[in-house]
Amino acid sequence: LLVQTGSLDFWFSKAEVQEHLRVFRDSPPGHKYGLVLAGADHFFGELFCWPDWPMESNATARRPAQIEQFEALQVIVAAFLQAYNTPLPPDRRALWAMQTLEGMACRRGPVQLLLR
Repeated sequence: LLVQTGSLDFWFSKAEVQEHLRVFRDSPPGHKYGLVLAGADHFFGELFCWPDWPMESNATARRPAQIEQFEALQVIVAAFLQAYNTPLPPDRRALWAMQTLEGMACRRGPVQLLLR
């Protein structure tokens, strides 16, 4: 399980960011990852938003495209998929995935990777 959100991914309250991680927190431990990208909102700025989207909330205030955060997400998701598609036995696969993802998170800048 990999759950992703951003530190600006909220409509009315920053508490919503933690709500996005609920499935990560409430699921049984083991093979679970929560990813919070600093400075990323729901649409990665206007990277995935059309220009006439109604901007009525804090989360969707006009912001430039958050390319660095999106690139970090791509790298980490690719590593996650690769880790769980390896022919290693399940216990070794989980360890390899955790080490790989931790390394990717550390190298990709404003990323918080949570493990459960």
